[in-house]
Amino acid sequence: HSLETAGHSVAEVQPRLSRGEVKRLRTRGKTDPSDALAIARVVLREPNLPPVRQAGVSEDLKLLVDYRDQLFNERTRIANRLHADMAIAYPGYQRTLGRVLTSRRALLAAQALIAGDQSCRADLSRRRIERLLALDAESKALQRQIALLVRQ
Repeated sequence: HSLETAGHSVAEVQPRLSRGEVKRLRTRGKTDPSDALAIARVVLREPNLPPVRQAGVSEDLKLLVDYRDQLFNERTRIANRLHADMAIAYPGYQRTLGRVLTSRRALLAAQALIAGDQSCRADLSRRRIERLLALDAESKALQRQIALLVRQ
């Protein structure tokens, strides 16, 4: 952004365009100087490169979708750990709860099942259930935000 402010034109160079130049340089490994030289050569060779896009809705959307994916992965990891703990402490717990620990109702039923248990495993399970409920709420809010950006 400061280059544009100083009056320089700044172009978007796709990685596929600079990859060939990097190979021609025959340097070992990836370095900033070799990347800069490769990009400079592409800019000289390609006069009609698009200008750099400023951060906007599309970048925000990508960031939010990536974050949603991270939340999903975290939720899966925690739910798997909770399932393992529940299977050890309460063999056959799934018959009691109906479904696996994917819905709010199932999580609340698991919470009720361990309510009187004062063991360390039950305490950790309660923490995991709370975290899963929080992740679910955050994911829903995030999904609404993503839908709003898509409509824009």
